[in-house]
Amino acid sequence: MQLRRLLILPLVALATLAQAWDAAGHEVVAEIAFEHCKPETLTKVKALLARASWTEDKRDALIVRDYTDPIVAARFADDIVDPV
Repeated sequence: MQLRRLLILPLVALATLAQAWDAAGHEVVAEIAFEHCKPETLTKVKALLARASWTEDKRDALIVRDYTDPIVAARFADDIVDPV
């Protein structure tokens, strides 16, 4: 457990220096989080995402993403700010 903390600490320190994360950063964090959660938790998250309405913002119809995928959904706010 101590080794894990020693390895994570520099990453946390670097992350705090960043102004903000971009879409790729949010996807990476989501992927790591879901690798460490229980399968039933992932099932519940997918069910919640499937019920959400992702079609309200139609500003950029050229970019279509499957926001029912938890990893892709992690970038939703980034896509609103910068849809490219």
